[in-house]
Amino acid sequence: MAYKITRTQKITETLELSDKNGNVIDSIDIDIDADAVCTAFRKKQTEVIDAERRLKEIRKNGIETDLECAYEAYGNAVIAIFELIFGEDGTKKLLEFFEDNYIEMGIQVVPFINAVIVPKINETLRNRKAQIRALHKYR
Repeated sequence: MAYKITRTQKITETLELSDKNGNVIDSIDIDIDADAVCTAFRKKQTEVIDAERRLKEIRKNGIETDLECAYEAYGNAVIAIFELIFGEDGTKKLLEFFEDNYIEMGIQVVPFINAVIVPKINETLRNRKAQIRALHKYR
């Protein structure tokens, strides 16, 4: 009898980019190794949350130049997550599609990440934790 091992499935999705009439004009294929991106995703997610907090704080009682820096830091953090998920080429496609309108891009793309990608990353994490616990049971 042979012992069978298998590789973890990748997260594969397609994000379709449609014009105002609903015609698909381009698409971005997503093919990421959930194990490989889990740690990096959590780190980048924390950077976005921190940048968002800082932005809110500065909006409340900061000065204009600090606000510009805070918006830039927030934008860079969001782009870093996009590059992790969509790759550099996919992120460039998004930027071109949205004509560098970061607000519209975020409004359209972040729900996809939260509804589709994040649950798959979380599922992979849960599975890995269970597998690691099972390994330690036999020792």
